[in-house]
Amino acid sequence: LGIENNTVIIYVGDNGTSSQISSVFEGDVFTGGKSQTTFFGTHVPLLVWGPGKVSAGAVNNDIVDFTDFLPTLAGISNITVPPSFGTVDGVSFAPQLTGQTGTPRDWSYDYFDPHPGQTKTKRWVQTKTYKLYDSATSGAFYNLINDPLEQYPIPNAVLTYAEDSIKQLLKNVLYGYLASESGVPVLVNPVVSDISDTSAILGATITSDNASQIRSRGVVYDTHSG
Repeated sequence: LGIENNTVIIYVGDNGTSSQISSVFEGDVFTGGKSQTTFFGTHVPLLVWGPGKVSAGAVNNDIVDFTDFLPTLAGISNITVPPSFGTVDGVSFAPQLTGQTGTPRDWSYDYFDPHPGQTKTKRWVQTKTYKLYDSATSGAFYNLINDPLEQYPIPNAVLTYAEDSIKQLLKNVLYGYLASESGVPVLVNPVVSDISDTSAILGATITSDNASQIRSRGVVYDTHSG
């Protein structure tokens, strides 16, 4: 019927391969990481096919997560995302399918909660190279290129200036999402000044969803630990 000429097929995995399965690629052995939040549990295949629409044989290394599919499908169809979907934080990768640069995302926010109420939620945000878990998970900061199995968290004491800046960026993203989820305002990068035994001045950006009412609850601080 010729409908393949007006069809785009997307094939994607939802999590990593079972840990009981190992694959060999270019001489290296890769073991599956399903149900883990490491590289091998979250980095999955994504194939897109569309005759005359998708650049055949092209490989793209941009970050993509599942929130990106709705705006991408809208972009392929040349329509806007219906406002009934509410806030959409996905980024369309439709331009990349035709060989354009598009607007690749700098990071991806993720959480893993397979059995709500029974398991501990894990939250993290990552770039192509670095990954930061929220403090309730572990607070660990990793270099995914050097340490894909996440065995060696990077201590603050050895962070380069660039790494420290990236970690702070990822921390701000985590704060923003946690504030949106809980409806509780979060202070981002608070700066404390004029500390005395009884008072202090606190300056920060307040991050919250639009529905939150922001109230002063006071500040607890310790002059000995800074």
